[in-house]
Parts: sequence; C-alpha cells; structure tokens
Amino acid sequence: MPNTPHRSDNDVLPEFAGFEERALTVFFNDRLSHAYLLLPNGPATEALVLERSGVAVEAARLFDKRAEALRRAEDAHRREVSQSDAAAESDLASISPFRNPSKRAGALDPPAERQRLEKRHLEDQSDRGGNRGYAQVYTWSEPLKLIQDAEVKSPDREWRERDQKLYQRLATLGTFRQLGAGDSDLDDVSAALGLLRTQLPHFMEVTNLILGRVRLAQAKGSPLQLPPILLAGPPGVGKTHFSLEL
Repeated sequence: MPNTPHRSDNDVLPEFAGFEERALTVFFNDRLSHAYLLLPNGPATEALVLERSGVAVEAARLFDKRAEALRRAEDAHRREVSQSDAAAESDLASISPFRNPSKRAGALDPPAERQRLEKRHLEDQSDRGGNRGYAQVYTWSEPLKLIQDAEVKSPDREWRERDQKLYQRLATLGTFRQLGAGDSDLDDVSAALGLLRTQLPHFMEVTNLILGRVRLAQAKGSPLQLPPILLAGPPGVGKTHFSLEL
C-alpha cells in the first residue's frame, strides 16, 4: 500500500477477496485526517477502526486544550510586560534627564545642543580643517542621535544614561581628531613591517599594501592613513595572529 496519510477520491484500489477499503481516522500534522487502507473484513477490523478513531479524537482534544492553555499564558505574559513597561515609563517621567526641558530643569534640549555642536564644529574647522595633522571623523550633527527621541528608543534608564555620557564626551571632543606618526615613527613602522613580512609571508599582500602607505606618507610628509582592510580566509590560517602582530 502507498505510504501516504490520505488519497484522492479518484484513486481506485484493487479488489481482493476478504478485504475492504476502510478510512482509519488519525491525528496527523495537528489535525484529524483519514488514512485509507485495505483491511480484512470482520469484527476485529471494525473494533480497530473504532478504537483508532477514539484515540485520534482524544489526541486532537488534548492538543486543542494545550494550545488554548498556551495562548492564555502568552496573553497573560503580554499583559504583565505591558504593565511593567507602563510602570517603567512612569518612573522615567520623574527621573529621566531626556524629558521635555519645559517639564524638567537642566534637561538636555536637542535644538540647543544642535546649536552648540554646530558652533564647536565651525570653530574646529577654522582652526584644524586645513591642517593635515587633523581629520574630521564624523558629521558634526551625528552625536544628536544619542539624545533625540531617547524615550522612543528605549525605556531603559541605564541605556539612556550611557547615551547621555557618550554624547557629552563627543560634544566635548568635537568632530576633529589629531593624526599620529611623525617621520621617526614611520621609520620604526617601516622596519617592523619588513620583519612582519618575513615572519608571515602568506600575508605579504596585506603587509606590502600597508608598507606602501607608510612610504607614501614619508614621501609626502603627511600622517599615515590606511584604507579599511578585510582579511578573508578559512579558519586556522593566522588572521587573528597577523592582526595582533600588525
């Protein structure tokens, strides 16, 4: 017989003396279905069909009962989480430094902070923008993302406090950073790269790329700048070791 849980009504099973086609009820794939089988005629078959039908119905009933219990438990959990979030939001209303400044004295005001950042950037750009020893590392307004819509992003107080501290640090530092490596430093780097190329020859292409940038910086008298580099390869070839040595 085909090993399938059901058949099409158009399928015709061959006739055998003493056998008949019976639909055996089964619980399959979370639902009741019928397996069509050729079974011997007689009371034993009739009893088997009735017994299996009862077992399948009971299995379906238990499945539905458990599914309903699981649904109720999930609903209760969602209600608890909702109530907890509401309580946390209520607490934040009195302690968060990110509330509306009109409601809480000393709170960070994004429009005012925007003016502060822009003013600092214009001053730094005037002093450092034309200096090859400095580079702008991000757009001047980027730190505002840390304090704008803070209540929407997270109800977690520690998360907000961390973002506020990070914002204050970035606002103090400004958008420019000093680039390092003088000529004497680059000489040391060049020598070290030559040694690294000997020690790890299978990373020679990467070492040569960096060494070329070092020599370019030396020739131009400018700070060393490297492009983003991705080391690709199977595990065990030494990517991590090379990176640490570099």
